[in-house]
Amino acid sequence: MKVLVTGANGFVGSHLVEALLSRGYEVTGLVRRTSDLRWLEGLKVHLAYGDVVDPPSLIGPVQSAEVVYHLAAVTKARRREIFYQVNHQGTVNLLEACVRLNPGVKKFVLMSSLAASGPSPEGRLLQETDQCQPITDYGRSKLLAERAAGEYQDRLPIAVVRPSVVYGPRDTDLLAYFRLLKRHLRPLLGWRDQQLSICHVRDVVQGTILAGESEEAAGQIYFISGEKVCSWDELTRTMAAAMGVHALKVRVPTFAVHLAALFAELFSPFTREEPVLNRQKAREMSKPCWACDWGKARDELGYRPSVSLEEGMRETAAWYRAQGWL
Repeated sequence: MKVLVTGANGFVGSHLVEALLSRGYEVTGLVRRTSDLRWLEGLKVHLAYGDVVDPPSLIGPVQSAEVVYHLAAVTKARRREIFYQVNHQGTVNLLEACVRLNPGVKKFVLMSSLAASGPSPEGRLLQETDQCQPITDYGRSKLLAERAAGEYQDRLPIAVVRPSVVYGPRDTDLLAYFRLLKRHLRPLLGWRDQQLSICHVRDVVQGTILAGESEEAAGQIYFISGEKVCSWDELTRTMAAAMGVHALKVRVPTFAVHLAALFAELFSPFTREEPVLNRQKAREMSKPCWACDWGKARDELGYRPSVSLEEGMRETAAWYRAQGWL
């Protein structure tokens, strides 16, 4: 089976490539000329240079694919329009290329995000049928990508997966918090503890491949998450335990996080890097609940989370140390 993975060099994409290769698939990874390919080194993956915002560059990679896993996306951007150019219009470009050049593709799997759904009401898990209310440009752009996919359902067998917060080796988002824990600080936002669904990258990959292999997944949306919802307090205590450190719990007022995000954005042009914290990320962090129900993926795809939070955090902390990141 020949598969195409867009965003193949990224955090989740590189793990997906590894898993597909281990299952005997012939994998082509769509990457840009400027992409960092370190996570693909040594893998028997064919590299196709192109960009989802450049339709002509998609012609060759799309024509030979039997299954397409579309992961290419931006999660941080200096200008809000970039989210829509890449996450929404890039998805349209790829769908259109498949329809025109490879209408016999067996499955198109779009990786969306819990951010497309928006925060969940306190005390209730989000279902796939709930109305989506994203609160950031990233979430809105991913929802538009889902809707674009819906417009092609009569021409392509499309499945959408919505992972919750994803962590594991190669992730850089949680790295900043691990570094705070190394300094024996464990900040918690506000006075109410946030509830969230979180998932190890291997489980996200498992759910994504199941959606690609299941005929019944066509036309469906699936939340992919870890076994249980946890509080931010529980999560950070588990992270500290994984590192073997005792950290002081510090309550940080919400306004302080928003102020820090503003300053991070103001100074980012001087660092030439996207800040880990920005105002939209602060808006997400201030919501009390980001939790979803993965029961549909269990019932229809046979999905079962295999990595406990404790095991996953120990593995992640050990990997950071081995890389010299901690």
